[in-house]
Amino acid sequence: CFENALIDESLKLSTQVRVLPDDCFKKSKINKFSFPFCNVTQIGKSAIGNIQKDIIPPFVSFESLKSLGKLALNYCNQTDTFEFFSTLDKIDVDAFMNTKDNVKLRYFSSCPLRLPANAFRGLSDNATLIVPKGSKIIFQNAAPWSSISNIQECELDMDYDDNNIVMAITMHINAFMNLVRYCNIALSVSYLLVYVVIRNTKV
Repeated sequence: CFENALIDESLKLSTQVRVLPDDCFKKSKINKFSFPFCNVTQIGKSAIGNIQKDIIPPFVSFESLKSLGKLALNYCNQTDTFEFFSTLDKIDVDAFMNTKDNVKLRYFSSCPLRLPANAFRGLSDNATLIVPKGSKIIFQNAAPWSSISNIQECELDMDYDDNNIVMAITMHINAFMNLVRYCNIALSVSYLLVYVVIRNTKV
């Protein structure tokens, strides 16, 4: 498409564009770039990877995105925040490689997607995942989301669609049951320690 392209003037894509195919803007040099990322549904492998660093806006909201390809955002390191919604159903490996050191990923669903183990490989240790309030414990127990060390909750509007409501509820229940099991184990250990102390005291 525009791979290795050199465009001295501005490039404005139509709002009708929904798909950025593999290598679409890879290693291109564009003076000014205008594109409504809120409408795109698919970003292919290395689609905007290595694109000139200062033309991707600091805030990008992928309101309609369904698929994020391998190395799709590679070197998009001027963007402070990426937003994702319940439309998302795929993030391929290394999608966030070489993004900004303190980048924020805002995810408007409390249901973690099942992703490849290396989906977040290359994401900085200073990156932050922001999820709806009450769902932090779920993401902390769902690989590979749990590989993001800084997970925060915020008053985000939970963005459910009909396909993930049941899954989200199930994951909430599983997280609660895991917590209950942990508490029961901790309580049993406490009882055992008390018993040992009392027994040794009598002796």
